[in-house]
Parts: sequence; structure tokens; C-alpha cells
Amino acid sequence: MDRLSWQFGVLFLVSAGNAGDAFTVRAFASSMEFEGADGTARARGVLSALNEKIAERRLISPAEALNGLTVGAANVDAVPTHERRTVGINVEPYPEHRMSNPSSRVGPGFARSIKPDFLMPDRVSICEFGQVAGICPLPRQALRERSD
Repeated sequence: MDRLSWQFGVLFLVSAGNAGDAFTVRAFASSMEFEGADGTARARGVLSALNEKIAERRLISPAEALNGLTVGAANVDAVPTHERRTVGINVEPYPEHRMSNPSSRVGPGFARSIKPDFLMPDRVSICEFGQVAGICPLPRQALRERSD
């Protein structure tokens, strides 16, 4: 793809891809503890858990291309605040932060370049929990479409 981009002067947009497997957040013993934590503690716990699985969540070809733009999924919650209490098992992993979706693959790209190049809103980035050792968020699709 890099050669084709250079040869024909074409810019390719490539998805970063998704890593939909569950990951264990060891910082919290239960989903109740996770839900009750403030946004910063919740974000630290999720990011630490994702970091433990980073080798399995890296970009795959052709997302690491040098001459293409890689698009990742942004952490955008589609559940309105007034409906948040009725969603029960779905929890926003980073309620106070704008960053990539837990299911979005991340870099580095070729020659340790930062990838994805930019993030676009996904449908949602809430998690459903399963009980194993600690809590295991399962990245999932939106229950509702964004209306804005």
C-alpha cells in the first residue's frame, strides 16, 4: 500500500481495526466497585489492563502503513445522561476523558510512528461486564444511535 500511495499519489484511509476480546481489569474486585469509582480511577484501571494486553491489541496490516492515514475509534458514549441509570450493565470506561475506544487497536506504526493518526466517533464505547478474576469488560456495540 505504501508503494501504491507513493507511485500513484493516492492517500489511503485505513481502519485501525478492532480487538473485541475481553480483558481483565485487576484494579477493581467487582463491577460495583468499578461503577462507583471516579472517572480518573476508572480510566487508570482500564488503561492499565489494556497495557497488559498491548501485544495482542497492536495494529495489523495495512493499518501500520507509513503513507496512509489510520483511523481509530474514539471513545464517545451514545447513551444520554438522563438514560444512564437505566442502562445497568453498560458502563462508560473513561467518563471524563476523550481517548480511543477500548476495542480500537493502537500503534506503533512503521518506524515507531504514532498510530492511529486520528480518531473518529464510533457508535459507543461502553462495556458489559463478565465476572472472572476481577472484572472483564467486553467492548460492545451501541444500544442506541447518536442523535446529534
